[in-house]
Amino acid sequence: MKFSFEGNIIDPMDVVNGISLQSLQKRLEQSHLSRNEIERAKRAQAIQYPSGIEPIGSDGLRLFLLSHDIFQQSIRFDPTQFDYVSRYCNKFWNAYKYVKEFALADMNFHNENILNINYDQIEKLVENRLVDRWILNELNKTIGKINDCLKNYTFHLAIVRLRDSFIKDFCDFYIEFSKIPIKQQSIDKIKSNVQILLYFLLKQYLILYHPFLPAMTEELWQDLTNGKQGYLIHQLYPTIKKIEK
Repeated sequence: MKFSFEGNIIDPMDVVNGISLQSLQKRLEQSHLSRNEIERAKRAQAIQYPSGIEPIGSDGLRLFLLSHDIFQQSIRFDPTQFDYVSRYCNKFWNAYKYVKEFALADMNFHNENILNINYDQIEKLVENRLVDRWILNELNKTIGKINDCLKNYTFHLAIVRLRDSFIKDFCDFYIEFSKIPIKQQSIDKIKSNVQILLYFLLKQYLILYHPFLPAMTEELWQDLTNGKQGYLIHQLYPTIKKIEK
């Protein structure tokens, strides 16, 4: 597979590993294009990639491709989206780092009851806190929408829904809200419950993101679970839970 843009061919490995403008243009010199075509392509590359192409890794390329409607006959190759994909992955990594290294710093990860906690147990745990019930309910609705998208092969819509849930609901709202009880020095029931919910939510997001960011999520899963819960690819994909009214 190669990307075609302005008559030029971009190798996907150039997107994964990155490439300088000089190397791109050197490749043109080795092509079968005429001198006029080479010069025209060089000018186009200098405009599109003045600093070359920054590496976004295999996960970044996968996310970029799946962010497009696969039912369209072509994918518009827009280099500016690579920066967005890179920032998106960094956002995920930074959120994980905060939750794992700060919010859960004093959490007992050797407690099997915590490691294996399920949705029904979490629901019972947070039944008295409105904001905790809200984030759990929003995640449940997101899971339902994502499964519908995957069944219909509308992966780009699944990514949009997952992105909004993770960034807006989890990162921008719940993580910020959780800082209030997390900053307490003493370990009380509210703080402990928030930590367990954060842990559960993070695991759910890792599983949900795995089809789109397999390498990064697998690495983070092994770190979060201390390698005690097998490979992420073997985990059951979340399904929507029926909520009793």
